[in-house]
Amino acid sequence: MKNLKPKHILYCFLIFSAFSSFLFVSCNRQKSEVPTDLKERDFITKEIQSEYLQIKPSEQWGFLLHVIERPYKNTIDVEVWLSARIEDKKHNTVGLTETLLQELNVAAFHKEYMQAAEKLARFTLNTPEGKVYKKPQVYAIVNLAQYFNDLREKDSLKKYVDLLNNYVKIDSTKSLRLVYHANKANLENLQGNFFQAAVHYHKAIDLTESSEKLKLVTLYHNLASMYLDMDYLDKAKTYIDSSLVITSFDKYPTYLYNSLGIIQTKTKSYKEAEKTYQTIIRITKEKKIPGLLAQSYANYGNLKRREGNYSEALHYIQLSDSLCNEMGINFGILINKINRAEVYYDQKKYNEAASTLKLIENEIKRFDMVEINKGYYELSYRIYDALGNTNLANTYYRAYIKNKETFTGDLPRTVISEWELSRERERRIQLNAQQIQLVLQQKQTYYLFSIVIILIVLGVVMVYFMVKKKHLLRQEQLKLKHQKTAFELEIKSKELLIKSLKDISIQQSKSSIKEDLDSVLKELPSEYNTKFKRLNTKLTASEPDAFLVDFENRFIGVYEVFYEKLKLITTDLTPNELILCAMLRLNYTSKEIAYLTNRTVRTIENSRSIIRKKLQLNTEANLQQFIMSL
Repeated sequence: MKNLKPKHILYCFLIFSAFSSFLFVSCNRQKSEVPTDLKERDFITKEIQSEYLQIKPSEQWGFLLHVIERPYKNTIDVEVWLSARIEDKKHNTVGLTETLLQELNVAAFHKEYMQAAEKLARFTLNTPEGKVYKKPQVYAIVNLAQYFNDLREKDSLKKYVDLLNNYVKIDSTKSLRLVYHANKANLENLQGNFFQAAVHYHKAIDLTESSEKLKLVTLYHNLASMYLDMDYLDKAKTYIDSSLVITSFDKYPTYLYNSLGIIQTKTKSYKEAEKTYQTIIRITKEKKIPGLLAQSYANYGNLKRREGNYSEALHYIQLSDSLCNEMGINFGILINKINRAEVYYDQKKYNEAASTLKLIENEIKRFDMVEINKGYYELSYRIYDALGNTNLANTYYRAYIKNKETFTGDLPRTVISEWELSRERERRIQLNAQQIQLVLQQKQTYYLFSIVIILIVLGVVMVYFMVKKKHLLRQEQLKLKHQKTAFELEIKSKELLIKSLKDISIQQSKSSIKEDLDSVLKELPSEYNTKFKRLNTKLTASEPDAFLVDFENRFIGVYEVFYEKLKLITTDLTPNELILCAMLRLNYTSKEIAYLTNRTVRTIENSRSIIRKKLQLNTEANLQQFIMSL
């Protein structure tokens, strides 16, 4: 990772990214509750406040619901007013019914008034007057889980995910299990447990009906975001493309544009990314969505940095900063500082970049997010390396490598990929089993109606035994074929071994002759030294690579999948290291390999150490035994 990836911004201010709780709230909300036929209007605080004060206190809670549901342009002013009124009203529950409180929680979340939703949720769970509103509590927990996921506060999010889990144990309805798994996946994702996150995302997908398109789009988007976090662009694009297939583009939630822009930027499709970001910035300005606009500005700034337009990059980062400061999104401010340092680094203003990162050192530790840590450490390493501070550069480099290998290396990707493949196999097996069961039921029905069907069954049985017999015969033939193949493999392996031993013997003979020749040279007159030294040089000169090429061709002919198995473990092995592994597979010693490759034993031992590290073997594991086991 040479640069701080734009995907880091994906998690900056995701007021809309963790929409899993929306899945649960939305499915329990009646469409008639939201007035869709009203046009957007300006929210004039003085007028609304005056109207609010003129109605009876028992009707004020209902008035708040009316304000939440009405479409306004300046949503920030609406949220500020709502938050203040909820704070005032929390000590007066006159006229507040359980149904009305539930509708308030759902509406606040549905309209994305997250500050107001958070205050309502806390009030619902712990009313000052000691009243208990049981029915709205689960909605309040969902809102708080969403709220703390947006703030990237893992500990608080875990608290409400655990509460959701307790509800699931009591009431295991499909909708509640869906929202639990979606929020649990978000938590695991924040904690860097990508495998567990994938498991819970897919469980949520399994609980979602195919007709619930927006829910599926949201879940696929979250999976794509997770894979972006792992630098696994192919998988991220797969899930983004899957979401694009579900519904038409104009019906997508607006936050999807940023994910598309990030993938386009990472694949260097800058023109497409430019169009995407301009679209999302226009939409968020029109719809007055400051959180998403801040994210879009930051992403657009990152695109400008990659294009080398540093002044525009800093301009858009500053616009994002202003919105984050206005809304109190500390996480967004943190990310913008990292991105600003990245711009300074690209401009070779290394001292300014280092000073910018120094300001957020404590904040990085407070948030403790895997992906942000990795990007921060990597950028710090590059900055201090450019400044010539070797000690600090090495410290940050080690921290970067540790984070990268633990959470975004080949192993987590492989584990998740294998699990997804296994999951797909199980689904196919279940589908096949259902189809087989349906066929059997149909056959049983036919058996009841006609003797002809019985005769058919008998015929089927006869065919079955014939097929089975044919299958057994084929199995026997395959067994014989496998035995023959194994025997031929053994012969080829022995031939390869004999040829290699012969080459070792030749090398040993040449070494012995060289030693004798060296002794003779010492005793010869000086006028003969030149000629004999020339002979000695020819004798000791390295043979062409024909031997190694011949050896490798013979080896692949015998162990054709050996290299493929090695490359599944690591793709970092060089051609010479692969040949060394092949010789280890034949149980050659380091001394024998040195003879064959015309290298020193010490060089071979060093190469073995490098291979051990690339294969990630612990100190107790035997390299040769591991290689021979493949």
